[in-house]
Amino acid sequence: MHELYNDEWLQISEGITNKDGRIPELLPSGKIVSPGFYKFVFHISEYFKSQNIKSFYPQVTIELKL
Repeated sequence: MHELYNDEWLQISEGITNKDGRIPELLPSGKIVSPGFYKFVFHISEYFKSQNIKSFYPQVTIELKL
């Protein structure tokens, strides 16, 4: 997870999705996300490679405003 700060993306956390596609502890306990711009980068080529599936996209990036 990255946060836009002074026109620069800063990584504030990282994790690996579980079988449900979630990261239960993406943020440290008690951490509250402030309003702002965030992005998530999913490195999908590694997953597809492990499943013996050819991937056109090496990663997927999702940007959002909270």
